[in-house]
Amino acid sequence: MTKKILLILVGIGFLLLPVIAFSEELAQEQILKVGSCDDDIMGLDPYYFVGTSGEPMLRAIYEGLVRFNFGNIALDKTEPAISESWEVSPDGLLWTFHLRKGVQFHQGYGECTAEDVKFSIERLDGGSPQHADYQTIEDITCVDPYTVEFKMNGVDPFFLYKVGNYHGGYVVSKKAVEEKGEGFRSSPVGTGPFEFSEWIAKEKVVLVRNDNYWRGKPILEGIEFLFMPDPNTRTLGLESGQIDTTTEGVDEEQWVSSERAKGIIVDTLGFDMPMILYFNMTVKPLDDIRVRMALAYATSRQDFIDYNGPSLNRAMISPLPPGMYGSISEGLPLYEYDLAKAKLLLAKAGYPNGFDLGRVYSSVRPLYLDPLEILQAQWAKVGVTFEIEPVAHEAYHALVRQDLNAIVCYPGPRATPDMVFTQYLHSNAVVGKETAITNFSHYGDVDCDGDGTIDGVDEYIEKARVEMNPERQKALYAIAQLQVLLDLPIYPIHSMAVTQARNSWVDLGHEPYEQSWINGYAYTEKTRILKH
Repeated sequence: MTKKILLILVGIGFLLLPVIAFSEELAQEQILKVGSCDDDIMGLDPYYFVGTSGEPMLRAIYEGLVRFNFGNIALDKTEPAISESWEVSPDGLLWTFHLRKGVQFHQGYGECTAEDVKFSIERLDGGSPQHADYQTIEDITCVDPYTVEFKMNGVDPFFLYKVGNYHGGYVVSKKAVEEKGEGFRSSPVGTGPFEFSEWIAKEKVVLVRNDNYWRGKPILEGIEFLFMPDPNTRTLGLESGQIDTTTEGVDEEQWVSSERAKGIIVDTLGFDMPMILYFNMTVKPLDDIRVRMALAYATSRQDFIDYNGPSLNRAMISPLPPGMYGSISEGLPLYEYDLAKAKLLLAKAGYPNGFDLGRVYSSVRPLYLDPLEILQAQWAKVGVTFEIEPVAHEAYHALVRQDLNAIVCYPGPRATPDMVFTQYLHSNAVVGKETAITNFSHYGDVDCDGDGTIDGVDEYIEKARVEMNPERQKALYAIAQLQVLLDLPIYPIHSMAVTQARNSWVDLGHEPYEQSWINGYAYTEKTRILKH
């Protein structure tokens, strides 16, 4: 065959690819079965924290004013959703969104209007963990049923993220929330492609097709999220075809290679899942900077990377994951593994033989349990001990927010540096407060170094939040990162790629965005199951 003919045939093949893909026959049953990595959820109201397994359910049930582009999470790639267009004033202090007419809520709750949008955002002020992300909103005005204005108290470069399909940006039905009250958590109402059908505790959550979805009738008839906290059970379920896809795979190189060899599609997403160690600085002797430094020197990042595999992990030296906007990698104290330094600092602090931190609660999920076990082995070399008590995942989230742990190993991807700093390191986010989110260290409320003053980075966070000049904004984030590492309320360990897996017959209708777990698998009106 001549090169010319070969090139012609290759060209024809490329032209036919979309037609071939489109003409693939659908499976007779269009019920997608998803293996969820938790043993249950805590509810499906976006006002509350919903956890890993709850997030893909929310994305199927609800929508935001805008939607992240499935191929790129960048702000300039944001797509219309409930709003069909928007504009921002030249000074950046007024955002106007024009709603799409005819968007219907589930369960007969009527058309989505500006009142629902206003209600959804304003209700977060009642103590939602999402509230801190919306501090720049001064007032929300319904100009008419299809126009809503956000008046800002400062410029917010990341505002579109906050009204998108993530965390507090989901729009709920005002009427449904008011009628159902607390029952809304277990009977949610949104405008998305799938409606809530039932929740059987510790067994499954069932969603059914929204035939009136404004983007078009979904191909799937429904989705069943089956609770499978054991990774081996999820793996066997994938291999046997009992489940079609998972909310989370196993974040280990060997597992990825093994499943791919068996024909399972494994997507590795991000490196935006940070694993951060939080020191509860209200617990002695963790209130002593020398002790926290000693524990940092006694922690080998390389052990964590080797445990899961270097292709799925990167060392993390900043509170911001590597590659995130504003993250820096130079000029920060590294606290590189050095047992001699660790022992010397402990001796200077009055603990030459180490100490015991008592009981530390952990989720049963390996993502949370494994790093604590690694730390337990590492710190034993300098005489520092603690007992790990594994609990159900939803119970764990409640316990750590009751301030019961001396240390917390917490993975949590966020879309922007403002979300990271606001939710993990701002004083308003300290656990135990009415405004609590996930500041387990009490940073911003305590004296970190014994000089008699309260330490923190609130000032830099708040200035960066409204800074429109990118270079000045990055400078503020750089100062904040340096100060955090000097005060050492946390110790960044590593940043992970998250695995999600699916059988070859699952057509998501989009390509998972490899740069971010946040925009991984989404089940939309285009998702379908092919004949197999």
